[in-house]
Amino acid sequence: MNNLYLIVEASGTRLAIPATDVTTVMICGTIVRAPQTPSFVAGLAAMRSDVITVVDPLAAIQGGPANISEDATLVAVSIEGHFYGLAVDDVIDAIEVEEAPGRTGVAMAKGWHAVSIGVIDFDGETILVLDTAKLVGSFEPAAA
Repeated sequence: MNNLYLIVEASGTRLAIPATDVTTVMICGTIVRAPQTPSFVAGLAAMRSDVITVVDPLAAIQGGPANISEDATLVAVSIEGHFYGLAVDDVIDAIEVEEAPGRTGVAMAKGWHAVSIGVIDFDGETILVLDTAKLVGSFEPAAA
């Protein structure tokens, strides 16, 4: 089960997220802006009885401000005890692949190599596998 991935689409790009990183998939809801956070953080939202930091993956990779609507789909991941919601346009599928992600000479736009584990094949398409911890970087939420 180590090679199980959630295939998503974010800003027109298909990505794979290791299933071991995924806590849940949810609709965002009300976002409350959090002061002193990086521009790729849209704010905080409620996830059951927890607080989740809402992140725009494209803004985290390419820079710029988060652009997330309150009806956005979030893939919730847990990193070092903190919950992050990665905004995606669509959840495509959950797949299991035979081999671990591989590094290839695939050309990627600036910033993508830094947040990837490698690539996998899905329906004849090469899909980038996200390293969710690297995606949110060294950002640490302020204590509540």
